[in-house]
Amino acid sequence: MYKPHDIPNKIIVIGGNHHNGLGIIRSLGEIGCSVYFISYQSESNFVSKSKYLKDYWSVGKFEEFLHILKKEFGQEKYTPIIIPSDDNTTSLLDSNLDLLKDQYIFPNINMTKNAITHYMNKMLMSDIAAEKGLRVPKSVTINLETMSNSELNIALEQINFPYIIKPVKSIGGNKEDIIISEDNSKNLKRDINIVSKNYKDILIQEYIAKDYEIGVQGISVNKGKEVIVAGVVEKFRDSTTAPGSTTYGKVTSNYSKLDIGAIKKLVEEIKFEGIFDIEFVLKNDELYFIECNFRNGAYGYAFTKSGCNLPALWCKKKIEGYKIDNHVKLSDITFINELADYRNIRKKVKILKWISQCLNSDVYLIYNKADLKPFLYKIINTILKRKTHE
Repeated sequence: MYKPHDIPNKIIVIGGNHHNGLGIIRSLGEIGCSVYFISYQSESNFVSKSKYLKDYWSVGKFEEFLHILKKEFGQEKYTPIIIPSDDNTTSLLDSNLDLLKDQYIFPNINMTKNAITHYMNKMLMSDIAAEKGLRVPKSVTINLETMSNSELNIALEQINFPYIIKPVKSIGGNKEDIIISEDNSKNLKRDINIVSKNYKDILIQEYIAKDYEIGVQGISVNKGKEVIVAGVVEKFRDSTTAPGSTTYGKVTSNYSKLDIGAIKKLVEEIKFEGIFDIEFVLKNDELYFIECNFRNGAYGYAFTKSGCNLPALWCKKKIEGYKIDNHVKLSDITFINELADYRNIRKKVKILKWISQCLNSDVYLIYNKADLKPFLYKIINTILKRKTHE
């Protein structure tokens, strides 16, 4: 396990009011790192209550991140490290790369401005995945601003399968906006009209009626030439309000169906450096690539507790090329986002079974007896919000 002096650099986590950021903060704080948090969601921000934070700032605009970075971390002995916890802050660093690259360490693609945002295009990443030998669902993209009616109709004629509609790009998209239909094209135009209220560039992807879903997390350095895949998450349940967001699952390193070589080739192809999270679904013993996220996955803290602290490992490798076996040894553990998965009671799981699974989970993504304040703060604010809306 790492010691505090192994990573002397100050580490700045940036993001919103989400347990992804909390998991990164705990992963680093538990080993004694100096961790700071800049958030753009100040209202009821439970993440900011973590005891592992040295300091915390809330900003109203993304541009204010840059001001705080310059003011608070502009003159450091060791180069500060920035870790984004969501797509918006990943893109923020990406778009300001030229201003930040000489003073900070942060995720990037070939140290090129706007490169990560470019590869956030789900269709583009699916094409690259297919080139590297991964199986991908059938997909069609439409742009409601640039396509004529005739072009749109021709594109929609290709949709003769169950589908899932979502924004082409990860940035700015919400899982709550995803629409799934198992009725082929019966309600396609209606569903497109619904999504078009928030997005104009849309991906219509074949919906795979999955047996289950898995997530793959890892890190990459040296322009993607060195890739470490930590293991996989078998996703047992997801959120009722945010489809695809895992609420109960298992971390394991034993997954023979996964083509690790193809994943490494994909990351190397785009020259990415950072923590990544790749989503697959399994159907009839075949894996389908769904998307790649250029950030820590929301369940990343579960990897830390299973034996692979990805945020710390990436920081360590970036500052001194720390040597580690590519085959990381993990302990198989179950994890639960207890507050989100609670909503699955009766809808996806019976209450007695849920209580048993919750009590027997190895890792909780919100509750932590060594860092209780975020959990308590979130519970209290959830109750207060419900009373306000009554």
